[in-house]
Amino acid sequence: MNLYEYQGEIITTDTFIDRLSPYIRKGDTLVLRIDMMRFGKMATGIKKSEFLDEIFDIFYRLVGNEGNIITPTFSYSWGMDSSEKIFDVRNTPGKVGVFPEYFRKRDDTIRNLDPMFSFAIWGKDKELFSRNEGKTSFGKDSLYNKVHKLNAKLISFGLIQYNHTFIHYVEQWYHENIDEIEYRFIKKFQGRIIDYDGASYDDYQYCFSRYLDRSFGPRVNGRKLLTDLRKIKKLNEIKIGNAYVNISDCESVFDVGIKGMKADPLYFMDKIGVMGCMDKV
Repeated sequence: MNLYEYQGEIITTDTFIDRLSPYIRKGDTLVLRIDMMRFGKMATGIKKSEFLDEIFDIFYRLVGNEGNIITPTFSYSWGMDSSEKIFDVRNTPGKVGVFPEYFRKRDDTIRNLDPMFSFAIWGKDKELFSRNEGKTSFGKDSLYNKVHKLNAKLISFGLIQYNHTFIHYVEQWYHENIDEIEYRFIKKFQGRIIDYDGASYDDYQYCFSRYLDRSFGPRVNGRKLLTDLRKIKKLNEIKIGNAYVNISDCESVFDVGIKGMKADPLYFMDKIGVMGCMDKV
């Protein structure tokens, strides 16, 4: 199906599949960050619902029935901007874009019980990924820990930068296992959860958070990570239309990130500027 038009070129579903298939295999687990509108103008005549179905179909056809597709549905429901502190796993909308909301509402996906940084998951291992045994967004037994163990592929689809919150998992691992970092700490959040079966109960969640009393400080900057991934040929940058699909893997990002933080604990940060990542917590 035709998806985009860019400088006289028609970009189809098959265009994406052909260009991405050398880097994504059947059975892969994908963690997606998506901005659909940078590749070009939406093709004439396609309906929004058809367009979203086709974007999903790109990744489904690439990984097949043995794979997994995961996308953020972050709601920050227990954060500083939330007065109610309620996370309804079925109905609380995410705040990270149109495709994640479409994906969250699909009948064949499940959302994990993280009131701050939830994900919607499709695939054969969705029950595994949906469990949050450690009650932590970025620590041991979190979804990030699980995708790291499987060496999932981290994909930025159309984003200007290679922007993955997986780096906060890397930061927390460094903080807990090597040396404490100065710009984040592990914070306990509390609120109410409404579960899939409608049960409502009070609960808690740990999240690696910025210091709210520090108005100025480091700002997330992934340029060093990108440069270092390129050096070791662990970043695939595929130009399609007016945008890129950038692909790396958890193990490479983790190893490069830890090595970088050992040399400079502010590896992921600008040293001057306003913090720009976890403003909701």
